[in-house]
Amino acid sequence: MHVRYGDEMLHRLAADAAFQPDTWDPDVIRAYRRRLQSLRAANDSKDLQRVMSLDLRTENGRGQAHSSIRLANGARLLLEFDAVKTDEVTVMVIVESDTREVTP
Repeated sequence: MHVRYGDEMLHRLAADAAFQPDTWDPDVIRAYRRRLQSLRAANDSKDLQRVMSLDLRTENGRGQAHSSIRLANGARLLLEFDAVKTDEVTVMVIVESDTREVTP
């Protein structure tokens, strides 16, 4: 799949292996980078649904339906699949499980 980024920090985390914000859990950063590999390897969202370890879920909120996949320590990566271009996904934000608030 073609991966787009809804946030510049998430793009930088993907592109710059040396970038690790101090406020972010290193396990979440590692899991995020691994999950990006899974997203890039998939042909469409159906491929992701078949990978049980991703725990792909539908998340309703922010005015529209999104999906999320498991990262680490309860954090989830919020995704938006393109309805027209089924081979594109936008990585939106990382959501912490304890607060359910968006990480910057």
